[in-house]
Amino acid sequence: MNHPTYWRSVSLDDASHNAFTTFEARLGYGRGRPMIVRVAFTVDVEALSATILTAVAAHSLHIFDLTLNVPIDLADAVFSALRNDMSILRRLTIRLSSDSSELAVPDLPHDLIDKWASSGIRYLELSNIRIPPGPLPTLPTVISLNYDLPPAPHDEALGSMFPNLRTLVLGGEFVEEYHRSCIGFCSSVSFLQFGSSLTEVVSSLSLASVPHVAVLSPPAHIAQVLFNHLDGDLEAHLVDAGGSVFRVVVVSRLSSYARNFIEGTQDYGTMTHKWYINSQHAQHDRRLRLIGHKRIAQ
Repeated sequence: MNHPTYWRSVSLDDASHNAFTTFEARLGYGRGRPMIVRVAFTVDVEALSATILTAVAAHSLHIFDLTLNVPIDLADAVFSALRNDMSILRRLTIRLSSDSSELAVPDLPHDLIDKWASSGIRYLELSNIRIPPGPLPTLPTVISLNYDLPPAPHDEALGSMFPNLRTLVLGGEFVEEYHRSCIGFCSSVSFLQFGSSLTEVVSSLSLASVPHVAVLSPPAHIAQVLFNHLDGDLEAHLVDAGGSVFRVVVVSRLSSYARNFIEGTQDYGTMTHKWYINSQHAQHDRRLRLIGHKRIAQ
């Protein structure tokens, strides 16, 4: 029971009194050792939900990986918990869920951004949280950002806020303001992934210099834009990504740049998804070689 790794990971996915009692006890058994903490529930149980976040805050000094996936009306309680000393925190995921489109998406508080500017956070994921208008301090240690675009973004600050970003994963809905703010910023990372609702942005961004680009269920004309970034002969890797998802990764043998197309097996073989082979043989005078694959169960 006292082995250093036994209480390394503590999770709570049920906002019930019994589950919370066990969760709080396991946090205490950690005895100050570095921990991975996951909290995920979709139903707010009055005072208990805030108590759960208070318990997380009480152990903030030894949490290095924290995921909070909770209802959006607990945003203030989440931000309050994060104001505690989290000096060893390296990975932070905040997902605020809502069944209603009428609830306002909260801005990330300025004081938290100021606090994180001197932290060691390297991976940051934000869903249903707006990055506030600038000017904002830079977060130089963040190298990976997963940002689920809110309905009314203030994203002109993104480029200056994350100067050392290498990986950028963007979700949410396309809006014109976001389209303008993306230009220039997206082309500076090493890995870029767009959600399915943002694929139309691809054709108007300068992404040829981005080594790795991934898109979800792209139409044929967007796939063609991405294929045009790759020089020389190509290698194709077909990968079962688990569940009903598979990936087609096309790699330039000349530059090692890759374009990653993520699809569901339920769509494979339909007319709209035959661009994997057709666009290569019909429009490119070069060889496409299938390097490796895993069987995809239908």
